[in-house]
Amino acid sequence: MLSNGFSFNGERKDFVMTISKKRTYWPPIQRSLLDIPKVPGSRLMHSKIGVRELSIDIEVEGVSQEDLRKRAEELARWLITDEPAPLVFDDERDRTYFALVEGEFDPTELVMRGYGTIRFICPDPYKYSDIKSIRLFPNPSAIIQNVEVMGNIETYPVTRVEVQKKLNFFALVTGDDYLQIGEDAEVDQTIVDPETLVFSDNMATTTGWGQATYVDNGYIAGNIISNGSSFIPETYGTVIKPPQWQGPSVKKSISKALEDFRAEALVEIENRGSRTGMLEIYFLGSSNQTIAKIGIEDRQAVKENVIAKARIGDSDSGRWIATEEARQPEWWTNFKGMLRIQRKDKRWTVYFSPIDAKGEHTYPRGSDGSLTYFDVAGEFDEPITQVQVAFRIYPETERAGMKVNDLKIWELNKQPVNYIIYVANAGDVLEFDHYKNTIKKNGELLLGLKDFASNFFALKPGKNPVSFLPSDAGIVTVSFRERYL
Repeated sequence: MLSNGFSFNGERKDFVMTISKKRTYWPPIQRSLLDIPKVPGSRLMHSKIGVRELSIDIEVEGVSQEDLRKRAEELARWLITDEPAPLVFDDERDRTYFALVEGEFDPTELVMRGYGTIRFICPDPYKYSDIKSIRLFPNPSAIIQNVEVMGNIETYPVTRVEVQKKLNFFALVTGDDYLQIGEDAEVDQTIVDPETLVFSDNMATTTGWGQATYVDNGYIAGNIISNGSSFIPETYGTVIKPPQWQGPSVKKSISKALEDFRAEALVEIENRGSRTGMLEIYFLGSSNQTIAKIGIEDRQAVKENVIAKARIGDSDSGRWIATEEARQPEWWTNFKGMLRIQRKDKRWTVYFSPIDAKGEHTYPRGSDGSLTYFDVAGEFDEPITQVQVAFRIYPETERAGMKVNDLKIWELNKQPVNYIIYVANAGDVLEFDHYKNTIKKNGELLLGLKDFASNFFALKPGKNPVSFLPSDAGIVTVSFRERYL
């Protein structure tokens, strides 16, 4: 079994042999002292833990001088990263450093071997244990559970809550500190749902959907089918002249006319390989007029460039709220995620985000509420009564694969006097990251619901009494890495 090597960023190389390592027993500690005249010694003002440095003397082995040069390129690909990556030594497998390569690697080469020193720096100077997860149990009898931390410095946990009932608040409590979202109700307060789900379609069948008659950019042609879990375009029709965007479209009635509403669509566009496509969701009034639309598209035939868009009103007199793209195009290439639009008290807001395999919202736009328009004059306040799905491609271009996987619409309820709202429902997943100071619900950042007086507290070395309220909120798991100097 190897005992002298190391892995970096989850990889190790069989052509690299570790000769020796230099690891300090703790990172540098810098003391700031104040000299006071006529007073012996100095007064400690503050202390700072500096950047930890590690060095590894290695031998790089090739089968020829030419092969050694290729090994050098592979070594650079492996070790040079933009962000700190996990570094684990064979003789310290239960500890992880998060490190970056610093400086150059300038080996002495002898025929087919190179000898030199790799220098790592750790901006985060601590070393970490493997992730430990502890499930907290309900405590209706006020029995406090202890979470034991074995490190020699405090650490910041991640708390995950699989919600099993409606919650107007959730609190995680330890000692004299706590972290909470929402509000506990007083006896004279009413707890209300901020929204009511009025339209939900998992796209398992096209039954109930009818042929649409209008899109505001091109032609309707072809057919939409369901593959059992998604709406997909089966055909786009024969090419219509003059060429414009064309494809199938269907629509469906909403059970009631909605003024204040929120709509979310889970969609996909597979555009890698310079393929083009346009996917739009329209929200229509009683006379089939366009009240709003959201969509995602790639209009580029020579490169990948996904754009998410939102407009209120029709194509003649409407207003674009957003035409957004990722800061780096590859972030949204083969977009699979959420499109959202909301109208509340004349304020329109939109949000776009890919969603990864873990359910995390990645590279979102509009999460800070910046994609907003306030319709002061009430130009776009007509109720919505129908929803429409449209797929289109441009003739003679490579077609992007497109899907609508789910579509939901909520009515935003009018609230009574002296009320508080539910902040989570059964089936939701809450995540509290005490290190990043973030709260997420179902993978999306949750803003504005944290109790102002509560804190993202740390767990101290030793036993930490931890409990949660309400005691029947759901399955609560606290995960953390122990930290060591």
